[in-house]
Amino acid sequence: MHALLVDAFREVTKVFLETTGASAADFATTLTVVVLAPDWLGHLSVGDGFVVLRAGTEDGERQFHLLPQPAAAGEYSNETVFLTSPDAARWVHTDCVADPGIDGVLLSTDGLAQAALSRSGGGAATPNASFVDAVFRSLDTPGPVSDAAHDNLAALLRSDRLTALNADDKTLLRAVRRTRR
Repeated sequence: MHALLVDAFREVTKVFLETTGASAADFATTLTVVVLAPDWLGHLSVGDGFVVLRAGTEDGERQFHLLPQPAAAGEYSNETVFLTSPDAARWVHTDCVADPGIDGVLLSTDGLAQAALSRSGGGAATPNASFVDAVFRSLDTPGPVSDAAHDNLAALLRSDRLTALNADDKTLLRAVRRTRR
């Protein structure tokens, strides 16, 4: 699976560079991808995006898991590797997770890291359960997501409180697996 993910990275990079041509570097884009199948998940990243999985419950509380993040590209927190970086292939990070209990996935750019992730005592980052649960909540209701739910999420992402934490971009993708009835 790791080899397939790396092959996909090469193909995406090739198409991106061919499509954007000389202006490719102007995009300064990172890449975070997941492939979600019934019993497993494949993950590929270049740069400082992150992935949070929702899988299972413990004592009635949903459990959230941060996938391992690649090593920092530099000594400063604002340094990252972009898809267009000359040595981007060296920084490709892949993971595969076998867990039939995965029922939600959140992908995000680093602009939401301060809200979506917690660090205790300088240790490893963990998902901020209240934030992540709020982001997933509107997807857990049967039927289409309401316009009000979309508007509420957009308002949260544009809120002064979140902007005060980080003025960087706040790109977010979320998906849940609903059980069939």
